[in-house]
Amino acid sequence: MKKTTLLVLLFSLSLLSAQDKIPRHGLSADIGGSLGGSIKYNYRIIAGNNFQLTLSTGVVLGILSAGASAGAEVSFGHDHQFIAGISFDPMIIADDDDLVNGIAIRENLLIPRIGYRWQAKKLGEHFYFHAYVSPIIPLDDDWIMPWFGFGMLGYF
Repeated sequence: MKKTTLLVLLFSLSLLSAQDKIPRHGLSADIGGSLGGSIKYNYRIIAGNNFQLTLSTGVVLGILSAGASAGAEVSFGHDHQFIAGISFDPMIIADDDDLVNGIAIRENLLIPRIGYRWQAKKLGEHFYFHAYVSPIIPLDDDWIMPWFGFGMLGYF
């Protein structure tokens, strides 16, 4: 049992040391996604050459809405990546159709994302463009709105 624990610990440490060369902190800017545009901070928890697990948080701004965002995303590949993720976006919406007695309403949105990311080699090794589909699912209602988005991500 002690040998197994030691081997698992050594293997884990070797993975962590191999990941240190890949930047973990990033900023992304998107148009689309959740009813407008967003700016997010990204942190790669697992940063391998062909697999990444990333957590993100940021702000979301629309024409008549604003909110926050928290999410997780996995990506497979290196220069060209398949991406899949989900975010939770609590929003304040001030659309005329959504006003209740003249007061903006709060809408909790769940937004899955599936898409493609490619490396922008002319901008640098750690810059990417991405495009995705991201249906908007309000948790308080029973409808789903098809949506899409595109953006840029840079790690430092």
